[in-house]
Amino acid sequence: MRFADKVEFLGRRWQASCSSWGRTAKRNEAVGGAFNSRHKDWLGADLVLDAEENKAALINDARALGLWVLDEGDHVHVQEPR
Repeated sequence: MRFADKVEFLGRRWQASCSSWGRTAKRNEAVGGAFNSRHKDWLGADLVLDAEENKAALINDARALGLWVLDEGDHVHVQEPR
């Protein structure tokens, strides 16, 4: 399954919006992204849930899809592992 399909699946299943996906190096720097951010490869995305109580389930599903996950408080970052 492609990364885009994984993000769409998670968003639809857990009512989450994608607040950030692909970024240019300039935009990544402006928002304080990591130098090696997967956003710059279009293989990282930030998901914001409509219902916080779905966060653990979204994280579990993302990991089951083989994604690396970071709970950043106000959003969940998912990415393809390197």
